[in-house]
Amino acid sequence: SFILAEDTFNDRVVKMEKMAKAVQKLPFKPRVANFARIDLYHRFPEMIELAAASGIVSQAYGIETFNHETGKIIGKGLHPDKVKETLLHVNDYIEKHGIHNEHYGYCTWIVGLPNESVESIMATHEWFKNFWYPHGSQAFALRIFKHGNFLSAFSTDLAKYNYEEIENVKGINHWGFEDNPDKQTPKTDSIIWKNQYLNRYDAMKIRNNIQAD
Repeated sequence: SFILAEDTFNDRVVKMEKMAKAVQKLPFKPRVANFARIDLYHRFPEMIELAAASGIVSQAYGIETFNHETGKIIGKGLHPDKVKETLLHVNDYIEKHGIHNEHYGYCTWIVGLPNESVESIMATHEWFKNFWYPHGSQAFALRIFKHGNFLSAFSTDLAKYNYEEIENVKGINHWGFEDNPDKQTPKTDSIIWKNQYLNRYDAMKIRNNIQAD
């Protein structure tokens, strides 16, 4: 069993072709897990066959949102219906044609992105719950860093994306826990944000409820 630790397994067709050829020459059948982009599987459907031939049994996808307008803001412009269709197709193809005839897809997504309502967030949860089982999905509450190596466009221009900074709620850290040094990083690392639909604390509560569902 192997994990491909690079951030995007399917970034180039030619690389996947080399991977598939190398795997076919091995005297054993490797079981491979990786990180992949679902939009590239949609754009280059030949990649799906190559993934199946490469021993892929598990893939992690950063979906982020099924809200089309929000997706375009954060650089995830493929229409959500096509994202869902491709997720299901990749899964079905690898299960039928892969070396091991199995596939586990793990999707991550974000609560609190620009211009996404609570109703839209819960619709994403319902899709994963109804159509992606027994595969995995995990929601994360949006975290906007103040400084360091993980600054995003949100960090540098909150107002442009309809966010504003609010005061910390006394006794609660940015993870939504009661203040406890063992469960938090310093508050100064993150912005406690608010947009037109919810704030960081609301996002944490929604995320926690989703994971418990």
